[in-house]
Amino acid sequence: MVAVKKSGRLREFPDLFSKLAGGGCSPVDLGDCIFHELRRLLNYRAGPHETEFERFGYVKTSVVCYGVRDPTGQVGGASDYAAHLAWAIRTFETRLVPSTVKVQPAKAAGNSPQACWRFLVEGLLWPESAGYVFRCWAIFDLMEGRATLVR
Repeated sequence: MVAVKKSGRLREFPDLFSKLAGGGCSPVDLGDCIFHELRRLLNYRAGPHETEFERFGYVKTSVVCYGVRDPTGQVGGASDYAAHLAWAIRTFETRLVPSTVKVQPAKAAGNSPQACWRFLVEGLLWPESAGYVFRCWAIFDLMEGRATLVR
């Protein structure tokens, strides 16, 4: 007798083929997918510095540069880092209309304003979901260099 073992593979989200086979998704589902992808994007550290690839313009938007600069390094102030985050989101999250993506720094809550940076991330979902705004808070812990996203 041969026992058949069921696959123990559990996924939080369906794979790409299942999404394509199932047709469109609701704006809420799309917003959830964007939220989880932004969590990955903001916690990945970008590869080599952009100036190393000046001769190769297509590399700036490739997976070689996927991620953001380390917030614990030399990145300037919060407004400079907000501009960098907006660029990364416009480049790598194509389900948001690029011209509507805004990243605005906010004052840190608590007694230690230097311990974290907070940013409000906003953008419109692509025209299939016209009128729906994606919004979340990105909080960067400057001691550990990681990002937490909150809706």
